[in-house]
Amino acid sequence: MAQDLTKEERKLLESVFTENSAGRLYVHQEEALRQLRGAREYLENKYPGIGISDSLFEPQTKMTERGYLISEAGGKQFRTVIRLGKNGYEYADTLYGQFVREAYDASLSETLRPFVSPVRTVTEFFTPMDQSLGKDADVRSLNEVRPLISRHTDLFVTRPFKVSEELLDALRKNGFCGSYSVYRTEEAHLREDPAELKKEAEYLNFSVFDRSYSEGEGE
Repeated sequence: MAQDLTKEERKLLESVFTENSAGRLYVHQEEALRQLRGAREYLENKYPGIGISDSLFEPQTKMTERGYLISEAGGKQFRTVIRLGKNGYEYADTLYGQFVREAYDASLSETLRPFVSPVRTVTEFFTPMDQSLGKDADVRSLNEVRPLISRHTDLFVTRPFKVSEELLDALRKNGFCGSYSVYRTEEAHLREDPAELKKEAEYLNFSVFDRSYSEGEGE
């Protein structure tokens, strides 16, 4: 690979391309590097001061609709989507979910409380978003995005749970559309690691949709 690459860039490109014996990048490798550096610049501008490390890179090519950069921040993985637009490459990421999750789950739990108590929620967000949603995103701005951002919530309860029309209406009215998996546990266990709690039998799945909700990447 070319000599002006950083160690991280070299590692990511070598995972995609065979090294050029001439010691320089081919045109398609230069294009991939442009995507990679563009994604890194996008993340640095959107999340200044946030430690981010990259683990996997798949550039967009003539044969693919989009590229991906898989990264990690705060011990959790997220992805940046790379697409070629009218004015160059465009980027969107799922890291924003790590900043809005706590407030979102707290608000969701309050909405659920009249129907089941006690309750704990853990939500993952799957729709990549551009600069419009970042580390300062709040629940209201997230729920107002159209089409609605796709998400999945693990819901931990201590009592039998019924999906009533009143519950669905409350979730829909407050913008908490998405898919849900319900796990029943003991009240004393609610503060444990969600991954451990999920080892218990999952006994219910349900979804809340409206006409604006989009599965997948919200595109």
